[in-house]
Order: sequence, then C-alpha cells, then structure tokens
Amino acid sequence: MAEGATEAELQLFGYIGEWERINHQDLTEAIERLPTSVKTLRLIINSGGGEVREGNAIGNSLQALKQKRELTIETHVYYAASMAGLVALVGDTIIGYPDSVWHAHEVKGGVYGGARDLRQYADHMDQLNAVGAKKYAKRTGISEEQILDEWMSPGTEKYFNADEALEIGLFDNLVDYGANNAPSNQLKGKDLHEHFNRIINHVEMDENKKPLAESKEAIVNAVKASGHQVLIAQVEASESIAEMIIGQHLQITAKKEEILSLKNRLEAEKTAKAEADAEQFAQALVDQKKIVASQKGLYKSQFLNNKEEAEQFAQNLEAPANIHEVIEPLNKEADKTDKEAKESKPEVPLNAIQKRLLAMQKAFKKEK
Repeated sequence: MAEGATEAELQLFGYIGEWERINHQDLTEAIERLPTSVKTLRLIINSGGGEVREGNAIGNSLQALKQKRELTIETHVYYAASMAGLVALVGDTIIGYPDSVWHAHEVKGGVYGGARDLRQYADHMDQLNAVGAKKYAKRTGISEEQILDEWMSPGTEKYFNADEALEIGLFDNLVDYGANNAPSNQLKGKDLHEHFNRIINHVEMDENKKPLAESKEAIVNAVKASGHQVLIAQVEASESIAEMIIGQHLQITAKKEEILSLKNRLEAEKTAKAEADAEQFAQALVDQKKIVASQKGLYKSQFLNNKEEAEQFAQNLEAPANIHEVIEPLNKEADKTDKEAKESKPEVPLNAIQKRLLAMQKAFKKEK
C-alpha cells in the first residue's frame, strides 16, 4: 500500500479460527502494516463464522485500532454468519448488497468431562450468548431479552436477507448497482477472478469463441456489479470489454490447467522413481542372498513405506549358510558316531542317538 494512502481494505473471507483462513494473528500483522495516514478501513466480510475466542479477539483488535488511529471502519457484508456477524458489528457503517445474508444463532460447542464440567460449560455458553445479544441490541435497538428468545434460544436461529437486515438496523444502507455507488475496487485478485468465473462458466459463445450478444450483456452487468472502477470505466469506453474478459479468463484457465498437468506429471515421475528404487533395493537383497525372490514384494513395500527403516533393517540381515555346507558334515559326524557306538557298547541305539544329537549341536556351533 502506498504511503500517504487515506483508505485501506481488509478482507475476511473464509472461516474464523486459530488455524483457519481468518485468525487473530494474521489480522494483527495486517493491522500493523497499515500506514498511519489511513483514516477509513473497508472491512469486507464473507464468512460462515467460526471460533468465538478468535472472533472476539479480532473484534477487540479492530475496536482498539479505531481508538488508537482515530479511523472509521466501513463494514461491507456479503455473507456474515454466526461469529462473523458479531465481528461485522465493529463497523461504524455497515453496508449490505442485494444478495447479502446475515445469520445469527446461539453459541454451539462441546466439552469432555463429568456432570459438573458439562454444567459449567453450559453456563459459559449462556454467558457468551448474553454478550452476543448485548452487541446486537446495541446495534438494532431490539431488547436483549427478545434477541436471546428469538435468535439465540435452543432450536431458534435467524436468517436475514438484505432487506430484512436493513429493516432491523443491521445494515445502514444497501448498495444499488444501478445507482453506480458500489465501493471502489470492491473485489480484487482471486476474488475478482472468481466473481467473473461464475458468470463466464455460463456464457454462450459462437464457433470462434466470441460471446453472444446476450452473454456480452451479462458480463458487462457483472463488471458493474464487481464495483471495480477501472473495469467499469473500460466497459463504458469500449464495447469489446466482454471479449477482453473472456480472453483473459481463457488465458488464466489454460495456465491453471497447464500447472495442474505439470504437477500431475511430476507426481507420476516421483512415484515411478520410488517404484524403481524399491525394485532395485529388493533385487539387491536377493542378489546378496539375504532374501529369496518370493520375499521381494514384502521388502519393496517396506521400502516404499519407510525407506530409512527398510535400509537400516537390510543392513542387519545376514546371508544364511548354504544348507549343504551344514548337512554334509553333520551326516559324516553321525555316521562316525554310529560306527563307534556299534563297536563299543550294547546300548547302541540310545547312545548313537545321543551322540548324533551332540554331533549336530557341535556342527551348528562351528558354522556360527
């Protein structure tokens, strides 16, 4: 943002939470980057709500900013549900749009513990509901008791469309696109692209990929609805604005598809390399006679699952002795024992078996 700017914009798009897109830490950093020259902050809200703790922290920080900088907050609501609605109330002025929605309900949550823990948590939720009702009462003039009873009681919640929110005082006014009073640069970057994306996806084109007349009109209306003053000026100055937007959209879409294709190719190459490395690893164990061919699949899977552990395990494997190298000396020792037994004592069968076992034990020890 340029130094000396008197206006700034802060977008709260997504869910509210410590690990969500809208969180107090990011908002604090954004506030710190605001030039001291800023006197009007446009707060754009499009959120389904989220955590009460993070939402309250965000609201308190914005209130503190107003007092510290002596600036004015102008809240613009696209969709404000649950906690997002309470954050929206920080605005000195709250502006709605023809399709805006405001959703209010009781605090919802859960806790693990015993009966006493559950009762304490229920009392805490009642306290949070009372705080929310107080804020809404201050904004609308409706009593806290009525808000708690009709908006925040079990089984009750409220969805207000733009006109209803204006009637009860949540909105100070509604943007009338026909009156050309949409805020300057209302949508930017990704949000501006998505705004047109929704329109363009339903545009009918001719064989040369040029928008039909009625589609051009739909895009022109979308430009005006975006509130983007630069594009609005281009619409008024040129009849080819629709074709220009279509062209830009197609370029962006093609680039996104190209990036996705490249990403998929890299993933495929990565998978193929891992498979090749696993095959090489398992075959090496076979060649070293540490495993037999029928075990390759098992060791390949282990390698793919955890390469480091598989390699460490393989280092501790020892090639087994050739079975013939073990059996042959055993047989010779056994034959010798049989011969000695027959020549020495009558208890040949028993002693021969015992000596045969001893000979086998000695032979195994020598091999080790």
